[in-house]
Amino acid sequence: MNHSLSQKDSTLICLQDVTLKLPVVGRSIPQRTRSAKVGGRIVGLTRPHILALQNINLQIFSGDRVAVLGHNGAGKTSLLRIISGIFYPTYGRRYVSGKVNALLSSSVGMDLRNTGRDNIRQACALFEVPRLKAADFEREVISFSDLGDFIDLPVSSYSAGMRTRLGFSIVSSLDPDILILDEVLSAGDFAFARKAQQRVISMIERSRALVVASHSASLMRMFCNRAIWLSRGEVRMDGPFEEIWKEYYRRVDSGVSLFD
Repeated sequence: MNHSLSQKDSTLICLQDVTLKLPVVGRSIPQRTRSAKVGGRIVGLTRPHILALQNINLQIFSGDRVAVLGHNGAGKTSLLRIISGIFYPTYGRRYVSGKVNALLSSSVGMDLRNTGRDNIRQACALFEVPRLKAADFEREVISFSDLGDFIDLPVSSYSAGMRTRLGFSIVSSLDPDILILDEVLSAGDFAFARKAQQRVISMIERSRALVVASHSASLMRMFCNRAIWLSRGEVRMDGPFEEIWKEYYRRVDSGVSLFD
């Protein structure tokens, strides 16, 4: 993908030869099981691991709105977690310039033993919310989440949907430089998803760069100007959104293997 010199000067994310291996603990896997139409590559005999990402070289610039495409297990979530700093590369280097906010479908980073309110206050410290704004931030999160009296109960007592509400409300109350989305609008109940959609749109508009993995065609087509197609943990194509989108879904619609 070609960029002007001015765009190169505004690099926000740079991954160099990034490989991510996820160990399979306590299992050996027979050779005959090592092919599948989903998932990353299974590597190793006595100490197997999943090769989630392999030799990823990627630059994302200010103004990029990037859709990440791929089959289940292609490495989309692993890539987003590398960019977010949740995972560290097994090999290679990650450079990020600016504040990253990740809206993920799980409650990664939430302390389940603490109350919802305690998690909000921990987030204030983690994301360096100014002390003078911390009380307003807490009220905003509690109000948007609609958790009521549950905010003072341990998060371990929450349902999965309630944890999603809390995590979403915390992260979406922050101002991101780089916004990472992973199927966030598919989580939670219908009423909350409708309310959350407008907030996501506002965050996208305020962010300097967006990286999103979603099955929402309307969301990606509305915002994305670039697409990355992952297959078996490797970048298969990277370019203008409409070009990559058409090729990816041409293969899906025609029944052609996404691995070829």
